[in-house]
Amino acid sequence: MIKKYLLVLSFLFAVVEAFSQAAPLVQVTIPTPNPVCNAGDCTQLQANYNTIKQTNDYTVTQVVYNPNFPFTGGTVIQNTSDDSWTQIVNLPFTFCFYGQSYNQLLVGTNGVITFNTSGPNYTPGGPCRWAYTATIPNADANFIRNAIFGVYQDTDISTGALSDDTTPNNIQNVNYYVLDTGPNAAPNRVFVANFNELPQFSCHAASGLQTSQIIIHETTNIIDVLISKRSPCLNWNSGSGLVGIQNATGTLTRVPPLRNTGTWSATNEAWRFTPNGAVTVPSSIQWFQADGVTPAAAVNVNPITVCPTGPETYIAKVTYTICNGQPAIVEESVNIDVTQLPVNDPVDLVVCSATPLPCVDLDQTLFMQTGLANPAWYDITFYDDLTAAQNAAHL
Repeated sequence: MIKKYLLVLSFLFAVVEAFSQAAPLVQVTIPTPNPVCNAGDCTQLQANYNTIKQTNDYTVTQVVYNPNFPFTGGTVIQNTSDDSWTQIVNLPFTFCFYGQSYNQLLVGTNGVITFNTSGPNYTPGGPCRWAYTATIPNADANFIRNAIFGVYQDTDISTGALSDDTTPNNIQNVNYYVLDTGPNAAPNRVFVANFNELPQFSCHAASGLQTSQIIIHETTNIIDVLISKRSPCLNWNSGSGLVGIQNATGTLTRVPPLRNTGTWSATNEAWRFTPNGAVTVPSSIQWFQADGVTPAAAVNVNPITVCPTGPETYIAKVTYTICNGQPAIVEESVNIDVTQLPVNDPVDLVVCSATPLPCVDLDQTLFMQTGLANPAWYDITFYDDLTAAQNAAHL
């Protein structure tokens, strides 16, 4: 069958809107250390950080559908023709996929990303394959490979002006952007591709508008696919829709359950592809003083013992060596105070009663902790009388 196209010349520009963002995927956390009461006293610092697997293999798990990135904004693909690849998109970070490193990709208007940027089926600005009914893995040279599918289906970005497609063009589009701010600043940048409120070819809006999102994460190399809504166009291309990933030879794949090529439907669904290679990504940790340059300990000493003579800041830096051999560094700082801990007098509990004495709530005395920066710094013990307390103090 020959597909007919409606050519609509329009140039759309948008700015990524403010949006609630999730916590960074790769980070260092440092539990609050015990305070130092006197100059020169010592305390211990412990840093916790991610273990990252290499990308030779993946696991796929369903996660909570909770969009953290807008479905509109960024660079909008012009809807002058259907079934097209973008020009080459340059990534500001290296992304590792099935053991290879990439700084470029193509976005296809049919719900797919590929890291192949040349060749007969991957011409920048050229046609993105729409006709398929086979499942993956698929080593057919004509099937899209080295790719993230989410949702791969024959959507039609050129139909926004048709009478049965009433969604405005500034919403109904394919767009992409990079976030490099807040919790998504390096080394936690993300590349996001959106396929938003799109009709399917032949069915147009009759089968419902389609919305999905592909997110790739720096450093962890995690891939997320969010499906806001997907419904098949049963009278075209066998209603095919696909979510999954496939390597460059079409021999290795990961697909969520019941989401290989088929006529399935989904609403508010999310899948995460997490690298799960047999080997972890090499990493090292080093502690520094407040200037971030002067070491406070040798490499890979964790936890460390520090003995500040005054208020001090320490920085833990973790360096990951990702698949192209380049370092990705994530860090966190912690402040240590040198101060005497305040102690308030507990309240006296008075009981006036005939024997046997009633029970009393000793927790009433714990008001002495009110207003303290960290009650966990205090260890409160109860004794029967003063003599018992004095004896315990000399144990």
